[in-house]
Amino acid sequence: MNALQKRISGHKWVALAYVCNDLNQFPAGKTESFMSLSVLPKDKQLTISTMADALVHWRMNDIESAPFLWPHFKTKTSGSVAEQNFDSTRKLWELTPQDRKDLLAEITARLNITSTLDIGLIHRFLTQPVMNANGQPVGKLGDSLNRASLSALAFVCVDLGRLPTGKFTKADLITELISWVRSQLKSLQVTDFCAAHVKALDTAQTRRH
Repeated sequence: MNALQKRISGHKWVALAYVCNDLNQFPAGKTESFMSLSVLPKDKQLTISTMADALVHWRMNDIESAPFLWPHFKTKTSGSVAEQNFDSTRKLWELTPQDRKDLLAEITARLNITSTLDIGLIHRFLTQPVMNANGQPVGKLGDSLNRASLSALAFVCVDLGRLPTGKFTKADLITELISWVRSQLKSLQVTDFCAAHVKALDTAQTRRH
């Protein structure tokens, strides 16, 4: 058992069954029979071990080896790509200045030193150039933001008025921040991008004090 298989096998049966069903990846020769069922059977044909084997095979043989931000991956067999739709579709909280101040204070009270540092990193990621002198993209903002904690991402989303309503994940917050960046690009020249971001973040900081 390799390291990846061992890590996957450490998860619960229901979690692995969900992922296998989502990816349409099952033990060899069993895909069609399992996909025809309304409920997956918890039996010897579909064990944690067999599902882990199927997922490891999928990861090692059916998608590009380059790192990716789930679920945006490219398959080798079909060539399909999960669309990276970073246009916000979630309803956002309409926060008053006092709402924003109170919510930021609440989040701040729960921040540890790592999350506090992450806020600064997020600001840096949002204000760094998106293109070099040759007009080529610089880095992947989604990958960079994914390094930050949920609390830090939530803090910046509140600061910029991009906090989604309801239950949200890191991916939801990253989508909102990237959507915010794209909204800035639509109204600004790329050469003015960094200065405009710094101004927007400074404005958000001023509102808190």
